[in-house]
Amino acid sequence: MEKILPIVNMVLSVAALVICVITMLSVNGLKSEMASMKMGVNGEMPVSAEIPLTQQTLYNMEKQFIFTYPPKEGEKKPTSVVVNIGFALNNEEKDVDSVLKQFAEKQGLVRDRIQTMIKEKQENPFATVESQQELKTDLLALIRKLFETNSIIDVVFSDVVSSQR
Repeated sequence: MEKILPIVNMVLSVAALVICVITMLSVNGLKSEMASMKMGVNGEMPVSAEIPLTQQTLYNMEKQFIFTYPPKEGEKKPTSVVVNIGFALNNEEKDVDSVLKQFAEKQGLVRDRIQTMIKEKQENPFATVESQQELKTDLLALIRKLFETNSIIDVVFSDVVSSQR
C-alpha cells in the first residue's frame, strides 16, 4: 500500500499539470479570438471603434430575428438562432435624423431585406466569430445601400442565442 501512494500522487500531479496547460491554452485562444472580434474583416479596426460612443446613436430593430439552419454532418437536430440586430450611426453626419426616421418608417422592408440576406447563407453565419464579422460587413453594405448613406457605421448583434432542439 505504501508503494502505491507515491505512484497515485505522481499520476494526479501529472493530470493536474495537463489540465492547467489545457486551461491556459484555452484562455489564450479566447484572448486571440476576442482580439480578432475587435478587428475588421481586412485586419482594420471597424469605423465605429474609432468614433467615441458619445458621438454614436444605436438603432435596434424592434423585433428579434429567428433563423433555423439544417443539422450539420453528424448532428441530428437543426440549430435555431435568435438575435437582436442593431445599427450604430455617427451623430456627426448631417443625415442621421433622416436615417433614423426612415428606419422607423421602413422597419418591415429593412427587416425583410435582412432576413432574405441571412437566409441565403448556406451555413450558420452566427456559428463562428469570423462568419459573424463577414455577415456584419455584408449587412452594413446592404443597409448603407438601402439608405444611400455612410452615416451607418456598424452592425451590432446582441443577445445571440443558439440552440438545438
